[in-house]
Amino acid sequence: MRSQKEIIVIINPDNGPGATKYQEFENIINIYKASGKRVLGYVKTDYARRNPQEVIADIQRYLDFYPQIKGSFLDEVSKKLKNFEYYRHIYDYVKKRGNFMVVIDPGTKMPQDYYSMADRV
Repeated sequence: MRSQKEIIVIINPDNGPGATKYQEFENIINIYKASGKRVLGYVKTDYARRNPQEVIADIQRYLDFYPQIKGSFLDEVSKKLKNFEYYRHIYDYVKKRGNFMVVIDPGTKMPQDYYSMADRV
């Protein structure tokens, strides 16, 4: 028996959500959602150099523009343990919004601690 694998689609309208809602992206999200795929919004963290409030503002903008989105894809994630709380704060924000997924992309092997604040690495 084959196992069902979840397909995750990441949207990135403008290196993040952009300043305005794009109807084309809403249409695409609806198509993906109707076919059973989970859609996440791309958010750049600049290896924890970006102000976490800006990251959270991008996440909230995705949810405001595209309420069908079911999580966040955090890119350029720092693997330094000193930045763990930075990402924990963002993870907690996303999780408080509902049943949302958090995927982090460090581009390299991560310390084990980071696996507690991401659904996928």
